[in-house]
Formats: sequence, structure tokens, C-alpha cells
Amino acid sequence: MHKHILGALCALSAGIAQAETDLLAPVVVTATRNATPLEHIPASVTVIDQETIAEAQANDIGELLRGVAGIDLGRNGGPGQTTSVFLRGTESDHTLVLIDGVTINPGTLGNPALQNIDPRMIERIEIVRGPLSSLYGSSAIGGVINIITRTDPEQGSGSHFAAQGGNYNSLSLNTGAHWADQSSNLALNLSHQTSDGFPSKRDSSVDRGFRNDTLNARFGHRSGNHELQLQAFAATGNSEYLSGTPVDQAFENRVLRAGLTSQLSEAWQSRLTFSQMADLIDQNQANYLGDYDYAHTIRYSADWQHDYRLSANNRLVAGVTLDHEDIDALSYGTAFDIRLDNQAFYLQDQYLNGAHTANAAMRLTRHDSFGDHLTWNLGYAYQLSEATRLRASAGTAFRAPSASDLFGYGANPALEPEQSHSIEIGLSHRLDQRSSLDLAIYRNRVRNLITTNYYDLDGIDNGYPFGSLIDDPLNENVARATISGVELAYHYALAPWQFDANAEWKQPKNDADGGWLLRRARVSGKASLRYIQPSWDAGLDVQFVGKRADISAITYLDTTTDAYTLVNSTARWYASRQLTVEGRIENLFDADYELASGYNTPGRSLYLGIRVESAR
Repeated sequence: MHKHILGALCALSAGIAQAETDLLAPVVVTATRNATPLEHIPASVTVIDQETIAEAQANDIGELLRGVAGIDLGRNGGPGQTTSVFLRGTESDHTLVLIDGVTINPGTLGNPALQNIDPRMIERIEIVRGPLSSLYGSSAIGGVINIITRTDPEQGSGSHFAAQGGNYNSLSLNTGAHWADQSSNLALNLSHQTSDGFPSKRDSSVDRGFRNDTLNARFGHRSGNHELQLQAFAATGNSEYLSGTPVDQAFENRVLRAGLTSQLSEAWQSRLTFSQMADLIDQNQANYLGDYDYAHTIRYSADWQHDYRLSANNRLVAGVTLDHEDIDALSYGTAFDIRLDNQAFYLQDQYLNGAHTANAAMRLTRHDSFGDHLTWNLGYAYQLSEATRLRASAGTAFRAPSASDLFGYGANPALEPEQSHSIEIGLSHRLDQRSSLDLAIYRNRVRNLITTNYYDLDGIDNGYPFGSLIDDPLNENVARATISGVELAYHYALAPWQFDANAEWKQPKNDADGGWLLRRARVSGKASLRYIQPSWDAGLDVQFVGKRADISAITYLDTTTDAYTLVNSTARWYASRQLTVEGRIENLFDADYELASGYNTPGRSLYLGIRVESAR
């Protein structure tokens, strides 16, 4: 049945009468650390814009990322449960995640708390696939995801309110106000989310809920050639889950940022940014040793970036970054408390001349524990014709072992940093004024990949929750992993219809034993169809994800997670210029599927909501 639905969508998009709709390329920041038109970037970039976010009516960032080309998603249950992103087949801690340019990956396990970010606070998401350690440092092996929070009009004032409710006693409330004149602007956004959830594991009948309160505040002031920006983002709440017995934990994710942008001359711009990031988790129940586990990361950063136009065709970006990290944790009797001071210098040259675009970047990172690391990126694009663009890129990246890798569960202070070398070639082709095609072929080789192995070192049951004598964990560097893949994306727009589809084929292999890397599908794809009218719109998404290797959360044995097809639908009615009524059906055909083996996912679910906006 699902195959027939997908075929019908494709046939419908191809049979629509012809009209002309321009395909406008957006401007992105993440790929080059400055505003650059997408068509001038020799890398694979996806932008999830504000309209796409509003249309999706998603409850968390994971739902927005699911189905994006190159992304595999793992989630340990329902709302608020740990969510992992595998970008282009790399590990979940190989993707650097930013909020407004500030890194939020914690210094403990390295996985950012995507499940705690309310999409209603987001303006857009920029996803750059491929290594970017040359611009951002450690962890950007698979790529970078930059979550850019909501901005408001540069002039005038207004307010908004949104409410959504649905299955599992889920409720989302969002409100905010903004004001701006020619020199200053001020905005405040607040959100509240609660859900009773459902049993996170398949062998349980105990619902696990979630509560999240989020604040995002901005202030800006422009005086002459200088502009000051202040921002505070904070998400706090409680997440319930299962760890043998029902437990819960309190969390706080915080980003504080102060920036000063100065136009020092017509060709020279300076951007000085100070930030603090906090990722705080505190367990509310004692573990079997009687301890209350916790994991805390607080990072202070200073970044001074200079953009200089050498000529009309050549722009130079140079900067320095200083980081200080305070990391402390306690887990199952293992504790650590460390301080890290890291420094980096980065340099990038962007060249644009007619049909030719070239980028070259390098970064020297001085890591407190692992010394100097030099990483680089090279990219070139050629506009073969008005409709066709070729691109190629290569780069290196690294990830320093986290504090948890070195001193936590499976501690191994002798670990070496993971390192990668990646190449990519791509083709973008505009078929006509209504449709376009994008193709990317890539290969990424990762050395010193860190995995956790288990041994019976002393024949004694050490009490770890795996129920086995073979329970002495050890984090180790394996020889190498090779990930090769092909991504294909298609876009068609002809009012009132819009159709998007993507497909990916990849081979994420551990070269040490020939096995498949966990939770990464070899075949996946998504098709989305939207019908847009002045007073209403509707959308239908069909996603297919192939089989994946995994470890069962129930038996702790190697297993294979079955392929699945997921269908979601949305609709919106614009009752007036200020009032929108919206609805979403998740898992329309009530598919039984897993994002991680042994963990439940939502059944058919209905969500209804309203949005009210006023502005003058």
C-alpha cells in the first residue's frame, strides 16, 4: 500500500500543468562563517526555513531532522528521550551542533540535547554535510547543524501566541513579543511543553513523560558602525525514562551570548563574541550504589573573527577562538572533575570569479589534552551552464575523546583522537524553471574510531547493568571505518503544488571487523507533497528507512532493526491574517517501527493547535 502511495505522489507531481516558479537559493552562514549565497558554496547544504518549520508542526528538533538527506535518527523512546543524529553515516558525536553559532555539544558524552529544543523557538536550521573542523574544530567529522533561533522584523512591534495539544496528554504553549526601531531591537519568546508520553521500552507498560520550559531573549543596538547583540537561551525541565526501574532526571541547557560587530572600514568587518554554554543533567534517584548521578558541562568561549575583502572577487576570513571547559560527572560510582583550556586559529579564503568559486580553509587547534591538530578544507565549484553546476571538495576533521571516553564508563586515558579524511563530488542541475536536481557522492574514512568493548578481566561480576560476568567495559580505538554514499534530491514547484524528494544509499562499515555501523540505514528516502492555497494548505510526507544494525535495549545482544515506512500529514487554515488553525497526524497508518532497537515510537497520533500573531 505504501508503495502505491509513493507512486501516486510522483505521478501527481509529474502530471501538474506547467507554470513558472523561480527556485531561489537562500543565503547561509554556517558553511563559511559569513553570509554566502548557497549557489556559491562548494558543499552539500540543506536549509530548513521558517515556513518549513511552521508547516511541520513538530514537537522537537528530531522530528524536523528526520528525513533530511544524509541524516539517520535514533531516539530512546518518546518525548524528551535521548535523541541521536548520525550525519552521513558517522557517529552520533561526530556532528557539531550550534545554537546561533555557539557549540552545544557537552564535554561528557558529546551528544547535544536536541530533544530539549522546542522548534517553535527556531527561525531556521542550516545543515552542512561533510567535515568542517577547519572552521569549527573538534567533532565536525560528519558535519555541522546550526540551529538559528527566532528573529523578528527589524521595524515595528508585535506579539504572538500558539497552543497545540494531542495524544499522550501532550500540550505545547508558545508566546512572545518584539519591538524594534531604527537603532534598537528587543525580543522575548517563551514556551512550555508537557507530555505524559508512553512506555519508552517495549518490555514496559510504564508511561514516561516530559516537561520543558524554554526562554529565548534578544537585545540589539546599533550605533554608527558598531552593533551590539545580547542573547539568552535556556531550556529547563524534567525527563522520565527507564533504567531497569522508572527514573527521571532534571536538565538545563543554556546559551548566553554577547557579540560586537564593527565595520572598521569599507572592506574590513570585525566580530567579537563571548559566550557561555551549559549542559546540566542531575539524576533524581540514587543508583544501585546509593549515589545520585550527574553530568555537568560549562564552557566559556571567546571568538574574534575578521572578514576582509582583498578584492571584489576575494574575501578573507581569519579568527581566533579560546575555550575553557569545566566538566564533572558521576555515573555508577565513576566520577571525574576536569578543566580544559583550548585555543585555535582559523583562516579561510573565498574566491568568486564568473563561473568559478573556490574555498580554502585551515585551522590549527591546540587541545589541552591532545596537542596540536591541523585540519583543512578545499572546495571548488564550476558553473558549467546557466542550469548546471559542478562541485568538488575534500577535507580533514578530528574529534578529541570526551571526558566520559577518558575517565567515565569504560575509561581509557590512552585513547587517541578520531581523525577523518573526506572527499565529495556533486552536481546541481535546474531541469526547468520549476524543478531542480542535486546529486552528491562522498567517501569518508575515519581512523581511530572509538568504540566500547566488554571483557571478563577478573571473572567477577562488577555490577554493571548488563547482567553478565563479561562486564568490564573498555573504550578502545579501532583501526578504521569507511563510509561511502550517494545522495539524490529533487524539487518541483508549480503553484499550488510543491513536491520534494530525496534518497540516500550508503555503506557505513567498520573496517576492523567488516560489520555495519549501528543505527545507520543503507537505504533511506523521503517524499513530501504540499498543496498551497491563499486560505489553507496541506501536506503529506512519506519516509522510508531500511534495515539497520543495532544492539537491543532489552537483551543487549546484536540485532537488526527492521525497515519501516512512515506517513505523516499536516493541514493549516488561515482563518484571518492573525489567526491560524492547524493540525497534524503523525504515523497516519499506525506503523510499528523502531528508531532504536527495544524502544517504542508513537502510534497514530493527532495534534491540533492555533497560532495568533499581531504586528504593527
